[in-house]
Order: sequence, then structure tokens, then C-alpha cells
Amino acid sequence: MRTDIPEWFLRQELAGRHYHHHPAGFDCGALGKDSTAVDTAMTFAAAAEVMKQNATRLESEIQFLKSHQVRVVITDMPSFPLVAARRAGIPAICITNFTWVEIYAALADRARAAGEGSLATAGDDLVKTLREEYANGDLLLIPGMALEMGACARQMTIPVIARAGRARRALLCERLGLDPEL
Repeated sequence: MRTDIPEWFLRQELAGRHYHHHPAGFDCGALGKDSTAVDTAMTFAAAAEVMKQNATRLESEIQFLKSHQVRVVITDMPSFPLVAARRAGIPAICITNFTWVEIYAALADRARAAGEGSLATAGDDLVKTLREEYANGDLLLIPGMALEMGACARQMTIPVIARAGRARRALLCERLGLDPEL
């Protein structure tokens, strides 16, 4: 497993399952001071830097895939693993309800509307590269509640992926001081 998800989280989520963790990150997401405010300039600068790093490590990622006898690459959003898989001759699947194409294109449009032409152009360049990278995917699986995506030519909608819920009404009522009968 190649991810920048912390090992402690994987141990918790995959308890009892066999896996090998090989830390690596291939995108930066959307950055800002908090989870509600995206800093477009910071996001685009970081994304451009990550793309530059990805380009320099493409051959080593291909060798990683081959040396570990990877049979399929599955990514939940980063586009770079799709490129590495294609170059290694390995099928690649993206499972996501949006890609960075849609997010960064909206940020570029917002920058354009705000009169920030150079920032919009930087975003457009990132979106162009991302479209090319996502096009390397063999299949895009869309688990519902998704943005419209043109990332991969072959797409399939699948049921929402989620854990079964647990009954917590009594606990919530107790902790919130609410009457569970209401």
C-alpha cells in the first residue's frame, strides 16, 4: 500500500487484515488555513511542486510496482499512480466521487472571476496535466454523490461505500442531556 495516511490510522482501520505500508504521497489536495477556506495560490503552488516531484520519481515508482509484483493499482484520487501503472503495464482503477480536475478547475475559475489572471492560468495548466494523468486510468468507479467527471474514458457508478452504522442514540442523548423518548 502506497499512501501518506499515517500508519496508526491504517492499523486501526485495517485491524486483523494483512497489508504492507510503503509511505508515499502523490498529491497535495486543497490547502488553506482551515477545512472551510481554500487558499488557491498556496494550493496551486503546492500542486505544481508535487507534480514536479512526481515527474522526477516516475521511473522509481514504475520499478516499485514491478519489483513488488503489483497486479492492479487502485487510487482514491491522486492521478500520478495511474500514470505509473500505465507505464508499468498494470491495470489502474480510480475510485472517487471527484477528481482534482473538478476542484482545481473551479478554483481557477474563481481566480479568473476575481481578476487574478496569472493564478487562473497556473490553475489551467495544472488542470491540463491532471486531465492527461487521469486519462491513464483504465476504469473510474464512482461511488455515488459525485461531481460529473471526465477523468477516465471508462466509468461505472457503484453503490456508496460506507461502513454500517452503529446505534448511538442513547449514548448521544445521555451525553447531550436530551430525552431519548423525544
